[in-house]
Amino acid sequence: MAKEIKTKKDIMIAVLMAFVFLIVLDLSPVGGNIQFYTKWIGCGSRPVSTRLGGGIASAGVPNYGFATSFGFFRSVTPYFCSPIEAERAGYSASSEDYEFPNLPASEFQDAIKKSRNL
Repeated sequence: MAKEIKTKKDIMIAVLMAFVFLIVLDLSPVGGNIQFYTKWIGCGSRPVSTRLGGGIASAGVPNYGFATSFGFFRSVTPYFCSPIEAERAGYSASSEDYEFPNLPASEFQDAIKKSRNL
């Protein structure tokens, strides 16, 4: 019986250590979530995440989309509070072409120049 209690205790300690490890990993720079959570708190809502484009059919246009709510490993990319902030920084709404639906026409050419420099 003493052996059984020790085994349950060991299992509980191992589960607790694994849980603590996952939390530390989640909040570490390796996991990339601390930047994400900080931006989420600062914005008051889920931030917009940037991507560099890619894929077979993609023209490789730097673009944005809403970040997923949960992820263990996030790439350390710029986050913005809104799509218009991302577009002003040069990130397109589409990975296929330069699309800036939230910007006025006067800012469109400036956004394309910034996008090509990313």
